[in-house]
Amino acid sequence: MAEQQNNNHAVVQSNSSNALIIANSGSLIAFTDSLLDLSSLIDNEEWMETIWRWADEFAIPEASIPRDAQRLLNLTELDLTELELIVEKDTEDDSEYIRVHGSLPVELSYLVNLEKLVVKGFNAEEFLESVEALVNLKELTLNYSLDCLPEGIGELTNLVSLDLSNNNLDNLPQSFSQLTNLSVLELDDNNFEELPQVLLNMISLEHLNLCENKLNGIHEGISNLSNLEALHLAKNQITNLPNALFELENLSSLNLTSNNIKELPEELGRLVRLKVFSVVDNNIEVLPESIGSLQKLTILLADLNKIVDLPSGLFELQKLKVLSLGFNKLESIPSGIEKLVNLETLVVPYNWLVYLPDSIGYLTNLRKLDLEHTSIDRLPKSIRMLSKLERLSIKSNLLKKLPASIGGLSSLIYLDASDNEIKDISENIGRLTKLKELNIGRNKLDDLPFTFYSLDCLEKLSLNDNKIRYFPMELLGLTSLKYLDLSGNKLNEVTYWISDLINLEELDLRYNKLTSLPSTIKKLNKLKKIHLYGNKRSQITIKRF
Repeated sequence: MAEQQNNNHAVVQSNSSNALIIANSGSLIAFTDSLLDLSSLIDNEEWMETIWRWADEFAIPEASIPRDAQRLLNLTELDLTELELIVEKDTEDDSEYIRVHGSLPVELSYLVNLEKLVVKGFNAEEFLESVEALVNLKELTLNYSLDCLPEGIGELTNLVSLDLSNNNLDNLPQSFSQLTNLSVLELDDNNFEELPQVLLNMISLEHLNLCENKLNGIHEGISNLSNLEALHLAKNQITNLPNALFELENLSSLNLTSNNIKELPEELGRLVRLKVFSVVDNNIEVLPESIGSLQKLTILLADLNKIVDLPSGLFELQKLKVLSLGFNKLESIPSGIEKLVNLETLVVPYNWLVYLPDSIGYLTNLRKLDLEHTSIDRLPKSIRMLSKLERLSIKSNLLKKLPASIGGLSSLIYLDASDNEIKDISENIGRLTKLKELNIGRNKLDDLPFTFYSLDCLEKLSLNDNKIRYFPMELLGLTSLKYLDLSGNKLNEVTYWISDLINLEELDLRYNKLTSLPSTIKKLNKLKKIHLYGNKRSQITIKRF
């Protein structure tokens, strides 16, 4: 038996077990002043009984809290995330909050072999007064319960990851600086008004999350965190970015979403290791030319700003895979876009675009293209070169046709061309043999090209609010179809061969001129919903052939 004395803690270590027992003289449950051996601690089951009663009360399974003394004492991981959080509404302002289950028993502090503890929705303040006994903890999560932290938290010097998100914290104790092994710190959704001073010298930090707080700035001391790789500051009130931020040369992920930032300084280009950068939902008008220095950048998210033009430096980002610029004021996509040879996702909805450059066709690795709600009236012929494109949204534009070039999109799975002025669809649409979802509702179609029958992978088809008078023969053979929307047309009958659509689950025929349905519709064994409201008669009869 090895013994050692450390401050006010009696430490007992058994040679036959890895169990390390620390009795805090100030704990709620007192041990005798003499050192206890492991067997006597197990024999004294009073504190264990308390834990077991608590576990039974909240139906915590045996796998999480063993009902055996030896196994409980040897427990290294306790994760209570499977306990359902109780969401309630405030009767005064109708806001939602998490109702605390109850108190976390202080006796958990005697499970000194714990290396991981995850607790959500329990009042942990009393437990935290004894948490310093859990010296082996490496991962600790305490959510939805805390207003403050005790100084004793600093005794957990083996902590590598600490998650204190979704609490009411507005400060950290000075002892926090003792957590010299801490690399991951989650403090999102708290009440911090400034970056806690005690964090500014914690050079071990690699990941810091302070999203959804009340920060109105970033302290110059942030530059001390020289090992920081991820910094998340979304949903705060930050207006300016200090030069010190751009001294974090190891930063690979920076999230500044939903702040009040108006300007990105040229110093941004110093973050040469940056891979993911988000400034969504700010007031930025210009992206700095120095953005071209971020040669490792793979994801750039700048939606919901006031960006009018794109700097030429942006097109030097050879590793960029995702570029999202929706809800800005872009009037054009510069021809330099073709330099982004590795781009896989281009999202530019809700801008002021009137055309696409032919150079868009050189983005041959593109898999997703979102052009929703701009003002384009045609698709360039070069779009046929996007053979890897899987998702295309051209919804809410001024298109009058789907051109022949659409047939080159041989990998397309999803196409939304709804809410345009389309009167004509090229026969080449029949080449989109992988297409699963097609929406061409709210257009000016009165028929479909005969090649439509080739779309044998199609599962969802929306043709609502067009000018279709006859049930399209071109749908014959689309046996994969599960959803068909023909509402808001001018149909006066449904063809008998609808029974060939053997996998149809939902059929929308609202707002047509139907008076009857064919009896063959009864053969659609998988049909779960049929919508008939707004036809000529309130009662639709089944017509026999």
